[in-house]
Amino acid sequence: MFPLFRSAIYVNASNKHLRDASRGSEPSHPITEKKRWTSGKKLLDEARSRGEELPLIFAVFAELTFWAVAREITLYESSTEYQFADLQPFPEKRYRRSNLVVRSTGAPLPDTFIKSYALVQTPPFLSEENSIEKGALQIPQPTPQATDLADAPPDRVQTTTYRILRDTVLARRIKIIHEFRCQVCGHTIELPDGSRYAEAHHIQPLGEPHNGRDVIGNILCLCPNHHAELDYRVSSITLAKLRCSEAHAIDARYVDYHNRLIQENSRVL
Repeated sequence: MFPLFRSAIYVNASNKHLRDASRGSEPSHPITEKKRWTSGKKLLDEARSRGEELPLIFAVFAELTFWAVAREITLYESSTEYQFADLQPFPEKRYRRSNLVVRSTGAPLPDTFIKSYALVQTPPFLSEENSIEKGALQIPQPTPQATDLADAPPDRVQTTTYRILRDTVLARRIKIIHEFRCQVCGHTIELPDGSRYAEAHHIQPLGEPHNGRDVIGNILCLCPNHHAELDYRVSSITLAKLRCSEAHAIDARYVDYHNRLIQENSRVL
């Protein structure tokens, strides 16, 4: 995802409307607003000229619910059609309309604001919500000593395993949505301090040569066993069998990519 533009568009839109528009389509299906977004269209053009993304911030009443990036804004005589991509939920009840600042005045957008559209400053918390790749962690994994040897143990060779663990803001949010339970088997690991452990898996891997995206539709919450199985492409993914949540829509295109890799590998073997 490119850097976020300094300004954003606030839109009052129902969760169902957003999910229906984004289901099975990237960018989304067009949504019609009964107002000309003349200034919004200019913002999108300016953001593109700078190589930046124009955020769309969605709300239901006073609560901010989702955000996305604008892909198209088409003006008609008395209305506007817009399309978005990378729809991502805000943590429930964390942000309100009054956390936004009106672009023209510098004043907070009132929680009582009743219009469906406004131009606001891109809030600092949106950069925090925007997923940031934190790189690789080196995790030594020594081989356990065998206990079933009758003779003297063989010479030991110390090895270190490197594993890429990605814990983006978006990945952590998905774990919370699923209460750190595996979407395949429902298992969770409870740690001694009472917290829970799960791992985030990008269905279409990030980086070369796969070039998957760090978006909500490309991430699963998994236990370590099923994470390893999918990483090594031991198992295919059946979308209908996954534990799902309304707040986490999985994009079937990424699932198809994973399953296609398994089929191609099996033909090579």
